[in-house]
Amino acid sequence: MPDSNLPPDGLTSSELASIGDALLFFGVASSLLNLVDRQFCLLSWMDLWGPAAGWAIRFSIAAAGLACRWTAFRRNRAERKHRSASSGNPFDQRISPGSAPPPRSDEA
Repeated sequence: MPDSNLPPDGLTSSELASIGDALLFFGVASSLLNLVDRQFCLLSWMDLWGPAAGWAIRFSIAAAGLACRWTAFRRNRAERKHRSASSGNPFDQRISPGSAPPPRSDEA
């Protein structure tokens, strides 16, 4: 039986953000290190296909990191919005422009 506390894809927004941070770090740091003729040992395979392919892979790693961070940000914002809407607290809910606020219970 699946755990009901897990999101559908199994990753929380903080885990996705951590993955995005790591990818973004390695993509940017690898690019900067390549400018001074250095590289991470783990990522040394990138330049085997030539410098253009190495730069494309570095850019792709950084872009994947940004995409993970953006997705985590959007998911976190949606989770907070869902929690505040389901909390039942009227102060957590936003009032759309042009609509009147709900009547107070002590007003007759």
